Amino acid sequence: MEEVIKYFESLEARIAAYEARIAALEEAQQTNEAVIASLEAEVEELKIRQPLEPQVIEKVVEKPVEVIKEVVVEK
Repeated sequence: MEEVIKYFESLEARIAAYEARIAALEEAQQTNEAVIASLEAEVEELKIRQPLEPQVIEKVVEKPVEVIKEVVVEK
């Protein structure tokens, strides 16, 4: 009789462990589904937005100018 009681107690412990694993997996699945839904919403929002026009950026670089003075003498 003790063996039967121990057997059922071990079954109860295993069942509790399986239920805990199932709960954890269900929670992870809900989290994953929420992340997927968020990403899908972001993709849809990006599809709706107008594409950005390329921007031209001008960069002016100032360099020192060397002034050359030339003296011309006519003969």
